[in-house]
Amino acid sequence: MSIPEGSKYNDKIREIGEIAEHLPDEYISSFVAEEVILFGSAVARGTEAEKTKTISSATNELLGVAAKSFEASNFDDAAYAANDPVGVVRTGIVVVWVEESVQPGDKVRVRHTSVSGKPAGVFCKTSEAGKTAVVEHAEWKSASEDGRAVLWVSGPLKMIAD
Repeated sequence: MSIPEGSKYNDKIREIGEIAEHLPDEYISSFVAEEVILFGSAVARGTEAEKTKTISSATNELLGVAAKSFEASNFDDAAYAANDPVGVVRTGIVVVWVEESVQPGDKVRVRHTSVSGKPAGVFCKTSEAGKTAVVEHAEWKSASEDGRAVLWVSGPLKMIAD
């Protein structure tokens, strides 16, 4: 029996928050949502150790990326509701939101402070003082397409404020 050609079965583009490629050292932790959290957004430690929230400051403890889950209360809106269990990709390759065009080799940054049309938790490459931070231990694995890109994260993640 021959090995089937993968593209004959599923050639659709991965969705935000989906694991893009499985790795042997993939690490996903479970937390409780403190607020509404979009799939594929950067999440930080919440007010309690077992909770998580959308990143809101360069001084937050960046945990990883909110994974897509069919168990999310707001699945049709691609989001977790407050008190939902949240899968956080801490080491792995995941599809994330990007606010601009990115390419492999570009710096990985995350927006921690919202501005008009650019919500917190979305990834980018352009520095904006007081609103973005460089993410160490992360790199782009694909160019952006339709507001998403494939990101490799290998925790522990660290942010350096712009």
